[in-house]
Amino acid sequence: MKARAKPRPKSIVATLRSGPFVAMLVGCLLLGVAALGRVWHEHRNELLRREVSRMESDLKRLDSEIQAWRVRGARLVSPTALEAAVRRLDLDLRRPTEEQFLRVIEPRWEASGTGALRVAGPTEGGLTGPRRSGSVAGADQEVTMR
Repeated sequence: MKARAKPRPKSIVATLRSGPFVAMLVGCLLLGVAALGRVWHEHRNELLRREVSRMESDLKRLDSEIQAWRVRGARLVSPTALEAAVRRLDLDLRRPTEEQFLRVIEPRWEASGTGALRVAGPTEGGLTGPRRSGSVAGADQEVTMR
């Protein structure tokens, strides 16, 4: 029987030849990834350019719309437009007569020594009408502020 041959150790030449191959493979892989990244980046930039131009056109349209609404609002509050609306709606607006005015007289409040407030004068008339018993604080009644 023949004796088996011992396995030969790898030669240095084979090891050196596989190193450049691996380096070339890694380099090509990096170049491919970089190229794909650049294509994706350019595509994304183009999408963003389109979106920006669409938004700019929307902004211009909205600005002109706002300007039109401002003009319309200014027309609506002009005196001639208001008078025309009153005539059109037949509102029959006039100045109020002196009898239609309601004068409101607020009572004066004075502080007493106990920390309570009391009405300084009579409360007849005004919004409260004639004084009814217990309904409005009179000059002799005190009101406590909380």
